[in-house]
Amino acid sequence: MSRPQPRLHAGVWYWLTRDGARDFAAGGPLWPRVLKYGRGWAVQAGPSGNYAGPGIEPRPWRGLADFYDRRRAEQEAAR
Repeated sequence: MSRPQPRLHAGVWYWLTRDGARDFAAGGPLWPRVLKYGRGWAVQAGPSGNYAGPGIEPRPWRGLADFYDRRRAEQEAAR
């Protein structure tokens, strides 16, 4: 049996079934969230992370940690 193919909308893949999205998410530990939307089931890289789509690498949202890391690096570079 072939794997269900997602539909593409605005750069995000949507599966018709939860099982199809779950199968994709199970392929790697960086896509832990499977969410239901009106267009179908989407796979997300954690809360506030990006969504799976063509050529998209999983990038979970780290909150303000990224901001503070960049700020600290800029301050150290300025010294």
